[in-house]
Amino acid sequence: MRINKKTDSSTPIRSARNDILYVAHKSKMRIAGLMSGTSADGIDVAIIDIDNEKVSVRAFDTFAYSAELRRVILQLCSNQSGSVADVCHFNFVIGEVFAESVRKLCKKSGIGLNSIDLIGSHGQTIFHNPKGTRFGKNIICSTLQIGEPSIIAHRTGITTIADFRPRDMAAGGQGAPLVPFADYFCSVISIAIEPFRISAALPMSLTCLRAVKRKI
Repeated sequence: MRINKKTDSSTPIRSARNDILYVAHKSKMRIAGLMSGTSADGIDVAIIDIDNEKVSVRAFDTFAYSAELRRVILQLCSNQSGSVADVCHFNFVIGEVFAESVRKLCKKSGIGLNSIDLIGSHGQTIFHNPKGTRFGKNIICSTLQIGEPSIIAHRTGITTIADFRPRDMAAGGQGAPLVPFADYFCSVISIAIEPFRISAALPMSLTCLRAVKRKI
């Protein structure tokens, strides 16, 4: 997991909020989360407040990729059409787009950008290989997300945390760190409603999804 701190003085920002240790000791934090899936439709942005065990959603929106950017992202996902030069270039391009999406949501919702303590960015996945490929005697699993977090940190002036999928895979996961939580939570609900499982499969599935949404 990468932590990118805004260290340049060109963007006005409170120095204390750029200190990850300062933020870690706060009892209440405001965090912006950025997510884009493999369908490459756009960027989901959420701004939440965390106060001990309580999570409150303050704002949410989805900002669609332009048709041209989506086309390029899908090309980058292909061994036939992607190139190292393009991956490098669009890593920074998407970082700019991610940063702008945070600014847009803040403006739309009336939330001050400087009130946000941290940004968590999933990035845009362009390759994911949880089964791994052999290198020497070992099978190495890998995943790659673009959307340079240093760009996000610099443009917003907010400490940005990224590389969640690589961190999960380094620990032996599949690169989907929230899935075990959702599986566990849904399994608890499933056990509780066992007598009604067959006749109410679809409604119960929706219940799981809503319950997970409330927990997250």
